[in-house]
Amino acid sequence: MTEEKKTEGGNKEPITRQKFEAEIILKAWKDPEYKKRLLESPKEVLQEELRKIRPDAKLPENFQVFVHEETPNAVHMTLPVNPAEHDVASSEEWMENASGGCIGVVVGFVGLVV
Repeated sequence: MTEEKKTEGGNKEPITRQKFEAEIILKAWKDPEYKKRLLESPKEVLQEELRKIRPDAKLPENFQVFVHEETPNAVHMTLPVNPAEHDVASSEEWMENASGGCIGVVVGFVGLVV
């Protein structure tokens, strides 16, 4: 996903899936009501956010969105689509779209004794 978003100065800057997801995460951290909606109706919230970037964007009916909230004692990992299993040439662009690049994650274990 690479769309363009206007900055405050009016310039266009590319929006990658990684940046898009990071903006949603930050918004959820700051706004408890937004977070609640994101957890309860993730596809609806994602659709709203996409339309802010591209008003004509519409998620397909059969498209599913899952949001899982991590806790200090549980980490969720996403295994992206393998392009080799879907007749898609492996490329950096495909990986960017499939995995969204890499969002930095701090993993902490509470009460872990080594």
